[in-house]
Amino acid sequence: MSRAPLFRRRAAGGFTLIELLIGLALGVLVAAAATSVFIMNARVREATDSLSRLQEGARVAFELIARDVRQTGGFSCGREAGTGDSGSRSDRSDYRFSNALTNGNTEWWATWTAPLPTTDARGGFRGFGPTDVTPGTPFGTGTGNRVAGTGAIDVRYAGTQEFDGAFLAPAVVATNPARVALNVPATGPNGHGFQTGDLVVVCANALAPVGSGTPAVQGQDQRDFVPWVALAQVSVAGSELTMAYTGLTPGNRNATIWEAPPVWAPATRAQPRVRVARYVPVRWYVGINARNGRSLFRETITAGNSPRVIREEMIEGVTDLRIDYAIDGGANFVAAAAVADWAAVTAVRMTVVMDTGQGGVGSEGQRVSADFDALERDFTNVIAIRSRLP
Repeated sequence: MSRAPLFRRRAAGGFTLIELLIGLALGVLVAAAATSVFIMNARVREATDSLSRLQEGARVAFELIARDVRQTGGFSCGREAGTGDSGSRSDRSDYRFSNALTNGNTEWWATWTAPLPTTDARGGFRGFGPTDVTPGTPFGTGTGNRVAGTGAIDVRYAGTQEFDGAFLAPAVVATNPARVALNVPATGPNGHGFQTGDLVVVCANALAPVGSGTPAVQGQDQRDFVPWVALAQVSVAGSELTMAYTGLTPGNRNATIWEAPPVWAPATRAQPRVRVARYVPVRWYVGINARNGRSLFRETITAGNSPRVIREEMIEGVTDLRIDYAIDGGANFVAAAAVADWAAVTAVRMTVVMDTGQGGVGSEGQRVSADFDALERDFTNVIAIRSRLP
């Protein structure tokens, strides 16, 4: 009788071809699902990042524009007027403004106000509707050209860094050019920093306006005089600024800006004070950038002789600038075409349109791909002109 073996060899086993195919198919499905989730998460993250960039771009755009708009027409005498005993100088329209530049009617940056003899100083703001031409910045498709159908604004003001001084000579004429001695040196940490050819705003609190018929009399209180402001070009020699009408480009007109300053008899009377600040003309608009997209641009002028316009690309991806205006005494904001007097504008309602399709970038700096849906958002803000508020 034979005995059964203690150990029985098992038959070799494995996966059949069908089982392998099923396993591979399941693996492909799992990998595809994981890839789909990854791609979806990446797109959601990209959309979130793009929206954040749009919001940040709009915030920066409003902040930069507001810095200029709020200062429209600003100068130091304006902030100091109205503090007299009678309070009769509280109205900014009491100020007289002279544009002494020879090309005060031609270049956009030189047209703060009309040329001599006089006008008020509220001409520092000008808006442009979607079809209004901006002199010096034409519509077009070239780099820096303004995009048709978008708004624009020009603002002009005196810089916030001001320097006190005194008149050495009061009139801009060929034989006796106006000269101002500042109370600070030309260089150093406290220097004025002006150079020959700079455009400046000169403000005198107590000089009789030309043709006023009220010449200064000895001992008369300086608050009885209308404050006087002038836009002029200067040559610089140390702490002394000269507003001559020759040797500079564009230069000053050969005309009198101020009457002779009054002579103050009582020692207790304050002498007329003069303040000088750098002139700042600015234009904001939407233009074509070097990548054939759209950006928000800011134009101003160079320092020194023969000023020229410099153009800076500020915010990429701005496709439109829509601007409405609040008129003093009006109930609603109106379009540029409805503004009859730009000196009466007290605030602007500005809508910045941002689009990631205009040169947007991803979170790691890569360009947004062509198949990524571009985001477009409108952002609106209201900016008041401080010098025109009650």
